[in-house]
Amino acid sequence: MIYCLTSLDTEGNKLYKIGYTDDIKSRMTHYQLHNPSIKLVKVKDGERIDEQCIHCYLHLKGLGKYRREWYVDNKDVKKILSKPMDEIKEFLWENKEKVFSKSKLRSVSWFNLYKKLERVFKKRNKNS
Repeated sequence: MIYCLTSLDTEGNKLYKIGYTDDIKSRMTHYQLHNPSIKLVKVKDGERIDEQCIHCYLHLKGLGKYRREWYVDNKDVKKILSKPMDEIKEFLWENKEKVFSKSKLRSVSWFNLYKKLERVFKKRNKNS
């Protein structure tokens, strides 16, 4: 499942974390051990590829990445888990030249995401 958490940085700015887990209760226990003020905002069914797509989508939209999976407070970041995953994947595939530049494809995680999306859209085109 995909989750969104919120917490404050050291200067009091609100941040959001987007992540993936099989066990949200365990994940929350782990985070709260180190950050008692962290709060769960939303949970959505999804796979690891969905989490990767959300991060990629937010990056492409220029939505205030703070650190790795953390983002600055922004209405679009808060709404991301309400957006249908097919819409996010469609956007990424339509913009694949920007998303998956040659330099990014040298990264194993970016290359794997590209290949997963490529399979999704090849299968979808075959069934149409």
